[in-house]
Amino acid sequence: MWRREKITKSHASGVVVLIFIVLFIQGVLFLFGGKEKDSEAIVKENIQTGLDRVVKERVGKNIEKSVRRPVKEPVLIERFDPNTVDKSGLIKLGLSPKQAQVVLNYREKGGKFKDAGDFSRMYVISPKTYERVKEYISIETDKADTIKSDTVVNVKTYSASFNGYENRELLRLNTADSIDLISLPGIGPYYARKIIQYRERLGGFATKDQLLEIYGIDKERFDLFAERIDVDTNDVTKVDLKVATFEQLSGNPYIGGYVARAIIRYREKSGIELTNLANLVMNNIIKKELYKILKYYFK
Repeated sequence: MWRREKITKSHASGVVVLIFIVLFIQGVLFLFGGKEKDSEAIVKENIQTGLDRVVKERVGKNIEKSVRRPVKEPVLIERFDPNTVDKSGLIKLGLSPKQAQVVLNYREKGGKFKDAGDFSRMYVISPKTYERVKEYISIETDKADTIKSDTVVNVKTYSASFNGYENRELLRLNTADSIDLISLPGIGPYYARKIIQYRERLGGFATKDQLLEIYGIDKERFDLFAERIDVDTNDVTKVDLKVATFEQLSGNPYIGGYVARAIIRYREKSGIELTNLANLVMNNIIKKELYKILKYYFK
């Protein structure tokens, strides 16, 4: 038999205090734990709201850009003759006003397109542009195109408009200007300028192969236009060795400063009358190989 013990006042008071403490702790946890959860929820809600706003603004801007972006009108191409089409017609083909003006300048200088291939060789006509318009090129042939063989030099060159050859006037390298030069395949404004600068330094080209001495014009590029150019040595400016200055001698790319001084010393020592290329070779001032090219530039 269990014996029933009597609960004292002190025991009862301790139990009440213990219950009060437990209830207090639970209340605190409830209050502060709920606030913590509420704070986390608020933070998450604010973050999500911010993200939604950013996404909405970006999507709205993209939609606005797509609405405002002008739609490029398709280029309507009609049949045209590059020898007669005006500037507005060239612009309709997709060329910029500056590119169209290059074509007009070429025609004003006497340039003529004899076939579709000639038009493609203009440096302002990109391969993409040519592919788009080539089917619409219609060049009117000149029936009265009869040229005397004793006044004009002709050459057989490949025609891009058909699988064959045609006679075409050669471009005179020593008198061609930049517009003429850029009509050659592989020659744009940069190389046209380099060719003219080197021609002025030489006094004119004696052979076509001298173009290979220009940096950037290699054999592959040279072969693109070699058969379309002609060199007339009568157009070369010759300098008299008897009175040539140091600047004139050293300015020639085949001589330079060292040889120029040697020539002047020989002229001062041997006399003007004996100053010629043959005597310079005999006195080992210039080599025989150099004589072959200098004979075109000095007398």
